[in-house]
Amino acid sequence: MTANAQYLKERFLDRGHLGLSTGRGYYAYLDPANEQPEFLSVPDLATAGATVDRVREVQR
Repeated sequence: MTANAQYLKERFLDRGHLGLSTGRGYYAYLDPANEQPEFLSVPDLATAGATVDRVREVQR
């Protein structure tokens, strides 16, 4: 467990990769829209059908 903490500290914290607040962390938030608070919010269930349709279109 200590090795995991050390890895995270060296690879992320020490490099200033603190997530949304810095635009980079485990993920790189390249799109400015990703920095908005609602980016990680759970979408309304009513949008599920449209999301499924978009995924299916991409898979074709």
